[in-house]
Amino acid sequence: MTAPDTTLDFSMTSVPDEWHDAATEAPESDAKPIRRKRALAVIPSMDRADLVTGSIAAIGMAVVGGVAWFAIETRDHATTPWMAVGLAILMAIAVRLGCGRPEPEIRATLATIFYMLALFGTVYMIERYDFVLTYGYAPDLASAENALVRDRLTSPETVIAWVVGLLVVIQMSYFSRRRLPF
Repeated sequence: MTAPDTTLDFSMTSVPDEWHDAATEAPESDAKPIRRKRALAVIPSMDRADLVTGSIAAIGMAVVGGVAWFAIETRDHATTPWMAVGLAILMAIAVRLGCGRPEPEIRATLATIFYMLALFGTVYMIERYDFVLTYGYAPDLASAENALVRDRLTSPETVIAWVVGLLVVIQMSYFSRRRLPF
């Protein structure tokens, strides 16, 4: 649009008698159409952590990480308790992507809960698999618990690896305030 003519006055003497005269005396308009500002498609930024999405992401990563650990350990490719650290890293990333950036205390709590559930669920399934191979029948809960304590919790390396995994999941969940590169 062009700037309005400053010589216009609104006195009764300057009012044209005909609309045609008024249209010819009026300033010219722009030939360009009016452009409206449109909303841009952006990724929503949350003001609060989204616990539902974080929980779903954590459950999904627990299944993926647990199945991978189970497959590696039951095929005798590697039997090491240090896979718990990898599970902790995956769990922290999943909760961070699911919950968003705000409220690191909630992210750390959620990731820790799902890390412990995934850890004990995976180890229980591994011990159950070993029990079935050894004795030929599925164990009851008390037998599986005894095998878990006997084979896993009496080993200092296992306990240290699980505690390191716990520290990793807390550290990664709490201190990942910045944007992730992916």
